[in-house]
Amino acid sequence: MTLLLALALIAVVWGFIRQGRILLDHRAGREQPANASTLPPGAKILSSSTEAGRLVLRLQTPQGEEVRIIDLASGKTVQSIKTQP
Repeated sequence: MTLLLALALIAVVWGFIRQGRILLDHRAGREQPANASTLPPGAKILSSSTEAGRLVLRLQTPQGEEVRIIDLASGKTVQSIKTQP
């Protein structure tokens, strides 16, 4: 009886470890949101605000100012507007 209990406990622990590895592999394979977390080299955030599930960033880049609108649900850039210097 003790042997069966020990085997059941080992099976449960093994199942948790297996599920953990599957979840980690799934998360590692998922792609990162495009352009959401990547700023151009040398860019500075001048201001930020949120409205209607969107993040609005005003950036200062070496090429001039830029406004990026990012969807908070998906993390993807909805629109990028470059202003003239």
